[in-house]
Amino acid sequence: MDLGLAGNVAVVTGGGSNIGRSVVRTLAEEGADVVVIDVDARAGESVAEAAASDFGTHCSFVELDVTARSDIIRAARQLVEQRERGLDVLVHVAGRPRGNGTFFERDPDVQEADIQLNLIGAMNVAWAFMPSMIERRSGRVVMIASDTARRPALDLPSLLDREGRRRRTREAADAGDRVGERHGERREPDVRRAIR
Repeated sequence: MDLGLAGNVAVVTGGGSNIGRSVVRTLAEEGADVVVIDVDARAGESVAEAAASDFGTHCSFVELDVTARSDIIRAARQLVEQRERGLDVLVHVAGRPRGNGTFFERDPDVQEADIQLNLIGAMNVAWAFMPSMIERRSGRVVMIASDTARRPALDLPSLLDREGRRRRTREAADAGDRVGERHGERREPDVRRAIR
């Protein structure tokens, strides 16, 4: 398949494993100059080396944490300055949920870390790499979101809208029912009637 990416400069965050690794390999196979970004140096270097060897393209690795805004902005400037034509393709894959469960079942510190990685990390990547693409009026951006949209481990956006608040309230009521059932009580919480 020819995607017309030969000679393009591509950055892939989270390129050291899973979907990111597949993206790196696909871009390299298409002839792109790929910069792999990941927090896991060993995995990221391995993917970059394997892609370069397997497809004969230039692949490099940069160890970065997308939650560290100043670091990723500095790295983006350096990457853009090092390449005459700038950045052509940005694929943001870095992210993952840390554990499963409903909002009330998950530790608040873990949920905050999820927000940092999955939301703020994506924002940092956009702030770092997209301005040069906008200035050139050229480039492609792909932001890949977590699979947790099907069964949210982190449901922050839905907490902010009306239906999300209703869902969280029902969830809390259900949790109360389960506690009551364990103690031999079965009652319909008032909150359920209030939100129907």
